[in-house]
Amino acid sequence: MHTKNTPKRFLVGSGKAIISPKLGTRLYGYPSDRFAATIHDDLTATAIAVSDGTTSAVLISLTLVSIPEKICKMAADRIQKATGIQHCIFSATHTHSGPSVNVGSNGVPGWGGGDESYLYDIMLPGVEKAAKDAAESLTEAKLGIGEINTRTGINRRQISEDGTIRLGRNPLGLYDPRMRVITFVTADETKTIGTIIHFGAHGTAAGGPYPDSPVTRDWSGVMTDRIEWITGAPCAFLNGAEGDVAPRDFNRAKRVGNKELNHIEQAMEIGGMAAVDASEAFQSIRQYITPTLKIKTCEIKLPYEPLPDAQTAEEKLRELESRDPDDRMAQYERNRWQKVLEEQDKPKQEAMVYAQTLVQIGPVVFVPHPFEIFTAIAMRLDQFSPVQYTLSLANANGTNGYLPNKEEFPRGGYEIWSSRYRHAYLLTEDADTELIKQNLEFIRQMQEN
Repeated sequence: MHTKNTPKRFLVGSGKAIISPKLGTRLYGYPSDRFAATIHDDLTATAIAVSDGTTSAVLISLTLVSIPEKICKMAADRIQKATGIQHCIFSATHTHSGPSVNVGSNGVPGWGGGDESYLYDIMLPGVEKAAKDAAESLTEAKLGIGEINTRTGINRRQISEDGTIRLGRNPLGLYDPRMRVITFVTADETKTIGTIIHFGAHGTAAGGPYPDSPVTRDWSGVMTDRIEWITGAPCAFLNGAEGDVAPRDFNRAKRVGNKELNHIEQAMEIGGMAAVDASEAFQSIRQYITPTLKIKTCEIKLPYEPLPDAQTAEEKLRELESRDPDDRMAQYERNRWQKVLEEQDKPKQEAMVYAQTLVQIGPVVFVPHPFEIFTAIAMRLDQFSPVQYTLSLANANGTNGYLPNKEEFPRGGYEIWSSRYRHAYLLTEDADTELIKQNLEFIRQMQEN
């Protein structure tokens, strides 16, 4: 038992595994008929394990577009059996140039199903290996934090002349420019154990489709590679509020002579810009501390709108009959109204309930969200939190599509539309307020211990 005169222990370990798919594997994001033709750069699972000698947690960055809650639980079970660690945060970097693990009922209409062979033969074993290596390398450590404002991201909800929203670039829109670099070093400060980079932006600079679809971590891979080259230790990217933020691809329409830059070149260019910023943030760290570790598990309950009746669902399905069966958006809508019909005779649900795991390391608390959250949500949570660095993670410990802040619903646009057709039950438009309120309550409770 710790006393006032006994310093707290703080231990960190790191691990990394390659989780690239076999060539020919279906890729996720953009059209569903895109298959891996080449491996431009390897996909990875990077684990940072933290412990105080009694309680432990592992934060895992996966260079995939998303990980369903069911798959996160499968991975957590494997990690617990292999390491004894019970608390996990799984964060997807959201690259759109990797395979899907949305197998079975986790599939998203119009985006192609998940690859079971990839999931069971490559991804899950890779996650287990990275976590096991991290757990087995736990050593006394200290923490340092660097911060820089980066131009890597830009709001993507472009406002047209007539006021409609389309996917594009909105230089007047909100995005959080703060990039945080959190580095763990040995107790004597002579060696880096691992690093975490936190920033929020889509992993879509590599674009698509094009004939030779490459597997790539997208822009963030260049950034983490640079920090690993500097430190000689694994670096994990934990993506923040990327729901309404695109990578700032300056050369979207740029030509060099008669040649237009291809998407991979753009991704590498943006990654280089992010790498410079991350390197500067890392170099700015002047002080390392021995932090206290706190972990809290709880439940988040977000309110649902009432379920539409069967007659409404049937009418909507009839209206959709004239739409192109290959239209991905129409498939989304059919999926939603079919799910509404299937729910008619079941007990009515009032809220989405999901398990939450908060990990606080000194002045930093990681807050996973199983959504593509909008920037305003993460910034409001950070503003009112008692913890100096309150870092929201999108697509973490599950994936339920976009979660816009209430103010964005009247404007519409792809993200709003998508959030309204993925599930039978819809979250209320003010669900963002409940998400912030409940997470703040649990963060404040952590400070009382």
